[in-house]
Amino acid sequence: MSCGSCLACRRGDHINCTAYTFQGYFGFGPGSQQLFEDYPYGGFGQYLTAPAANLVKLPDSISFEQGARFGYLGTAYSALRKAQFSPGQTVLIDGATGTLGLGAVILALAMGAARIFATGRNTTLLEKLQQLDPQRIVPIALGSRPTSEIVMEATGGFGVDALIEALGPNAAVATVLDSFNALRHGGKAINIGGVADPIPLEPFPLMCLQKSYIGSLWFTTAEGQDMAVMAHAGTLNLGVFEHERFPLERVNEALDAIDQRSGGFTNVVIMH
Repeated sequence: MSCGSCLACRRGDHINCTAYTFQGYFGFGPGSQQLFEDYPYGGFGQYLTAPAANLVKLPDSISFEQGARFGYLGTAYSALRKAQFSPGQTVLIDGATGTLGLGAVILALAMGAARIFATGRNTTLLEKLQQLDPQRIVPIALGSRPTSEIVMEATGGFGVDALIEALGPNAAVATVLDSFNALRHGGKAINIGGVADPIPLEPFPLMCLQKSYIGSLWFTTAEGQDMAVMAHAGTLNLGVFEHERFPLERVNEALDAIDQRSGGFTNVVIMH
């Protein structure tokens, strides 16, 4: 949600609102408190109210469980759009077997990726991920060889068009830098992950190679509607998720189940 009155909102740039707020979750500025008071209900409520402009209308072909995943999917989709990703391009997705990463993979497939390099530590999950499209998905087990070496060999030294960073908070900064080196000249790295430590990027190579490192937050209602249309058309495959359903009164069991999930394939959902 956004305040609707700051300069960013008046420009139609709601995600960069100074009081931008995730409803029932957390906010990004002092003005978020007022938005919490105006819309006090969150995701563990039986019902909630929200501005009509923030709602994505889902067709009947998308289940409630699949719709519950749109937050992570939208974050990945917005990242790919900020990378100006287009059909026929290549992308490296760091943390591809996780919740954010898997979304980035299926969206890149839907957007016409020629090849997707997907990194992860769990080789079983990487093999499962590759089966989604064995011709286009190239799994890379982190720690075996430098990711940049593998990518450069596979692309004839050119590199990938885009890098989507979806690594978790405990991932090493060295992993990020390694993947950044896999970008082609003019390539864009989009960060949607949780790496917490400072990332030392040298400015001179950034200038000479025209690489970009860009942060991306959430997604717009329009981007959410795009995904609904893509899923309904069959280009975005939402059938990859394995749903674990819990009634609202067993919400604590659902939270425990998150720690036992099978990477991004598991989708824990509270059912009303």
